[in-house]
Amino acid sequence: MTTNQAIDYLNREGNFRVPCSRYGRDTAECARVAYASDVIASSMNGEGMSETSLDYMMGLVVNDSDDVEYLIREYGPVYGFDPDDYLS
Repeated sequence: MTTNQAIDYLNREGNFRVPCSRYGRDTAECARVAYASDVIASSMNGEGMSETSLDYMMGLVVNDSDDVEYLIREYGPVYGFDPDDYLS
């Protein structure tokens, strides 16, 4: 799955407000964080990215999970994601 395909999949139902997430104010902002987190997690667990893994990660992002921040801070640079670009 390409980056654009993953982002499109995560935004498939529209752009909704996400008032309680530190990772973004709406679906579009949260999607890029979910994508980055899923690239990291999928690479680490060896299972690869899927619609299921993207849905799971988006759930963590919109529900403000600390796990997302940990993945991006600790492993983002290894996978080409600058934590400053994804975390406030």
